[in-house]
Amino acid sequence: MTSTPSDPARPDGEPVDPMVLGQLRALGGDDAGFLEGIVRSFLAHTERAVVELRAAATSGDRERLRRAAHGLKGSAGNLGAKPLAALARRVEEAAVAGGDARPVVESVASEAERVRRRLSIELPETRA
Repeated sequence: MTSTPSDPARPDGEPVDPMVLGQLRALGGDDAGFLEGIVRSFLAHTERAVVELRAAATSGDRERLRRAAHGLKGSAGNLGAKPLAALARRVEEAAVAGGDARPVVESVASEAERVRRRLSIELPETRA
């Protein structure tokens, strides 16, 4: 299978869909803190999820791994972090199938960092 520019799992594409960010900005209207609150919540959740994924993958707790991956997949998808959501889906599938998810979990951690760097632009202390 060949990756194409529309492939959500491409690590070299945009970590976050700019259209989704634009829609979230519009949804917040005049509330300048709306998007900031969503971004901060997402980043905190993602950080906890990566810790949980690593711990579950290391211990072999497939149900814990599946739950953590499922939650991350949903929140990443809602924020437009499509590559991260696709990787979380792969972890979830590996957990169900009983495979070794550790390599994909590390891909999730790397992609989560790309998403964090992109979203940090949306936070007031990082704006010029």
